[in-house]
Amino acid sequence: MTQCPIAETQIHPSVQFGKNVILGHNVTIEANVTIGDNCRLDANVYIGHDTNIGNDCHFYPGAVVGTDPQDLSYNPENKSTTTIGNGVQIREYATVHRGTGKDTDTKVGDHCYLMAYSHVGHNCQLGEHVILANSVHLGGYVTVGDYSNIGGGVVVHQFVRIGRLVMMGGFGGIRQDLPPFCLAAGEGSYGGPKAINLIGLKRRGVSKEDCKMLREAYKILWFRGHTKAIALAQLEEQFPNQPLVEELVEFIKTSKRGIHKPNRNSATVEAEE
Repeated sequence: MTQCPIAETQIHPSVQFGKNVILGHNVTIEANVTIGDNCRLDANVYIGHDTNIGNDCHFYPGAVVGTDPQDLSYNPENKSTTTIGNGVQIREYATVHRGTGKDTDTKVGDHCYLMAYSHVGHNCQLGEHVILANSVHLGGYVTVGDYSNIGGGVVVHQFVRIGRLVMMGGFGGIRQDLPPFCLAAGEGSYGGPKAINLIGLKRRGVSKEDCKMLREAYKILWFRGHTKAIALAQLEEQFPNQPLVEELVEFIKTSKRGIHKPNRNSATVEAEE
């Protein structure tokens, strides 16, 4: 019986390793890469050049990080980078592409969890504790706030922003900005807000009073028939010096792609007790 040879690991001599780094078979690491302490790269992981990886990361078999962006305007002569934070897990065959412009960066924050076949496009910026479920696809320049969770099969249009503490259901799409603290519809639709992310907020220690305030803010924004300008003015008047409402208002005011409106068939904010 013929035995298949075990492929050799290929490491560029410029790579800098921290302590207790474990490499599986057939790992490839290109030039100018740094890898922090206690990292594990399983078989067939590929790390592109100019990638910085923090401590305590685990890349599962077939993960690809820091390779060229899927952008026809990309010029390999323009140096760009990829930054992976501490405690990041990247599962099987997930991909993270480096920035596409000169001196730009794609960043995955601390303790993110990228499940199998998920994709983080060029120049994306992921905050901390972000979860991308299986086959989530982020277009270029997408930003995702801390502690947000994107359900399986979701596709996010380039340049879209997803706020902090968002929970997005699976099998949907996002083509405009998704405001912080919301529970968003999935199920094959373009997923606008349907409620506040009450469970996520409570897990992060947000008080019952603040959750009630955010629920009222969402009602004012989308369920009272106000224009955006009137709704924002009412929020600023009704909830002065409230950091969570201020964050919500600032996110909406700075949106360039516009804010996803609720799908009236699935929205539940108004009905909540």
